[in-house]
Amino acid sequence: MEDKRVVKKPDYVFVVKEENLPNIQLYLDNLKSLGLKFENEKGITIDYIFIKLFMPNEALSHFSEIYDIGSDDLIVSPGFYMRPPFNTPFKNPIEEQFPYSPECLKQIRKIQFNYLTDKFFRKLTDAQKIQITFKILENTKYGEKYKEFGITKLINLKYIETAYPLHDGPTTDTGTNSRSLLNRYWSNLSVIHMRQPLDLIYQYFGSEVAFYFAWLEYFNIMLIIPAVLGSLTFILSSLYLLYADPDQVREVCENSEVLCPTCEEMKGCRFKKISKSCSLAQWTFVFDNNITLAYAIIISLWATLFMIFWRRKENELKFRWKCVEDVRETEIRQAHLEKATRRRLNPITGEIESYTPKFQTFYFYTITCAACAIMFTILFVLVLVNMTLKISFMRFCDVSSSSYLRSNSFFLAIALESIFTVTIVKSFKLIYGVVSLKLTEIENPRTQYEFDNSVLYKRYLLAFMNNYMPTLYIAIFKGKFMTLPHEMTFLRKDTCQPCGCSVSLVAVLSFLMTIKTLLGNVFSALKPSVKRICRFCLGLTRDKWDPSLKIPQWEEEYYLEPLRRFSVTEEFSEMVIRYGFITFYSKAFPLAALCALLNNLIELRSDANKFVKTHRRQVPIGKSGIGAWNGILRSLSYLSTAINMYVIAFTSDFVAREVYRYNNGNGSLSGWINSTLAKYATKDYKAYDRIENKAQFCYFRGYYYPPESSHRYTISQTYWMNLTFRLITMFTFEHVIFLCISVFAFCIPYTPELVQKQIDLPRHNEIQKRIIECEAELSKKIKSEFSLSESLHGIKD
Repeated sequence: MEDKRVVKKPDYVFVVKEENLPNIQLYLDNLKSLGLKFENEKGITIDYIFIKLFMPNEALSHFSEIYDIGSDDLIVSPGFYMRPPFNTPFKNPIEEQFPYSPECLKQIRKIQFNYLTDKFFRKLTDAQKIQITFKILENTKYGEKYKEFGITKLINLKYIETAYPLHDGPTTDTGTNSRSLLNRYWSNLSVIHMRQPLDLIYQYFGSEVAFYFAWLEYFNIMLIIPAVLGSLTFILSSLYLLYADPDQVREVCENSEVLCPTCEEMKGCRFKKISKSCSLAQWTFVFDNNITLAYAIIISLWATLFMIFWRRKENELKFRWKCVEDVRETEIRQAHLEKATRRRLNPITGEIESYTPKFQTFYFYTITCAACAIMFTILFVLVLVNMTLKISFMRFCDVSSSSYLRSNSFFLAIALESIFTVTIVKSFKLIYGVVSLKLTEIENPRTQYEFDNSVLYKRYLLAFMNNYMPTLYIAIFKGKFMTLPHEMTFLRKDTCQPCGCSVSLVAVLSFLMTIKTLLGNVFSALKPSVKRICRFCLGLTRDKWDPSLKIPQWEEEYYLEPLRRFSVTEEFSEMVIRYGFITFYSKAFPLAALCALLNNLIELRSDANKFVKTHRRQVPIGKSGIGAWNGILRSLSYLSTAINMYVIAFTSDFVAREVYRYNNGNGSLSGWINSTLAKYATKDYKAYDRIENKAQFCYFRGYYYPPESSHRYTISQTYWMNLTFRLITMFTFEHVIFLCISVFAFCIPYTPELVQKQIDLPRHNEIQKRIIECEAELSKKIKSEFSLSESLHGIKD
């Protein structure tokens, strides 16, 4: 089993207990018969056997043809390695190459391509070598029975503790291996301003990881425009508030009327003047004005252009990396074979195959739908709990003897609401990843492609509800159930202030876009170190930090965190959720794009550090683009337009202000705040008799006829007029945006013209070749017939 003459880096490593070696002997013998070679090494810091696996070039060549992995052409054109015509701080030195000597350039080029030199071999990257090796390991039998095959099952049976491919080498070696280059010029925060070496990432980690980081880089570049515009929107709105003294703000700050309290049954409750909401009115104006309206429309158009130009970028990368055709893992999953006990004849292949009956599949999908419904119900209940907590805390502050709590009750309540929301989101995130995986295992999809997509959709659906449910409640439902004070139930007391609900939405969004992301990055960075320290403190390993011990690379990497198969899906889901926050609530929170850009710049390098330094090398997964995420992003772009228009029409007071301005005659908003408040006679509610500073009238946000009217306390005509214009505004803006989207999609093709020509070139050359061959055959045939005709004439003569 051992071949001590082999000195190159292992292609794969098995970690096995010595007593389990006989259990995998047949498996190793079968691998050896396929041309693989092995070495055994005893662990220095842990009592395991490390079996190093080596793939000879001949075996790689053979299996690359079988699995159709690799390319007969160069992946990257030679121009990629040419010196650029100008210097820029955003160029990556790996792309530029000129900081190195010619000898070093030659070595780097060799490392980056790492192609086999024999002319009859396919060109293989490091990632493709690992792909081939893993496919061999996954399809090799370890027993005599039909279902006894695969490295994954051996790990599940605990015959093998773990198995992993090795990184190229240590990260400390400057420029001598791909990993050190990526560590220095990709995962380092000092190069946060530089472009990513995408081709080297593709060659080292494979297409799934490369497309994720390519999309993330594109996302960051595209975020620059909305981040700058959003910052300008915030600055201009603040300056306008500072120097223009808007009517709606001044009316709140100078209003001597009182609000109807929501703590009437509690001792110490008091009527609070509307002027106490002055600072709240100022913040509301900053995030709800005509400038933010223009910004929201721009973002709706930006979302469309984002998708169109990404598809162009994606198609360009597909061509560059030779994965234009859709890559799908169509092999039947081993888990499917084990659970699917029935067999049938495949009408296409003519082979006997395992299958799951339709009624059983329907039953499994019913379980999935029921589980998702339960998860949604739990989230909905948590939103109600959050609402109850906020109302209770605000009522407590309103009756407190502390003047600070009474004056700042609303701000303190929304801060508590935002913190509780972040806690819910972070806690639920720990659950839905496991739930989506377990539910998919119950469904038992036939192929790995179907399995991956099923996990992706469930994970994103649960993440969508987890992240957006609290904000959608504020944007769509909060304050819409307001009624007369004597008809108020407890949950209806979660009302909007005289100036609206915009600040509540801004507060929750700002916490989700900053605190939640910051906590995620901190936990992600500390998790590997904490696990290593805990493992050492529990005595599970010897002191591997002893300088006298020379730890080989395969044992060093045993202590790194393993990367799960759906690690990229998890990271992608977080980024797409962030994209949704930017596009859904651009009207309410223009600074969302800036927060996302700053977080993304840090998270990109943090994720890169995870892939390069703190985690084991992942088995590459072949993907042709970002796959199902394109459909999700396209759906989000359409949904964001609808939500944005709803926020403009209903959550903000834009429509109501413009209707009032038009009806006012002089074009001013003088008296507008009072028009949004309904008058209520305190004598009509006995609970108000216990309040010390009782006033004759109080006001609440709503459109009702006053107590002196013959239609007292019924919904006023103003409400119906505003509702009509809100609906007209929403549908008009929505259709205009959708028209622009259709025009953009029609005018800008998804595939760049140059790329399309290069894709069509091989087919064009093949047609030309066939035409030339046909013309040659026809010419030869004509000459032959002419020669035969001449011969016949000769005979006649």
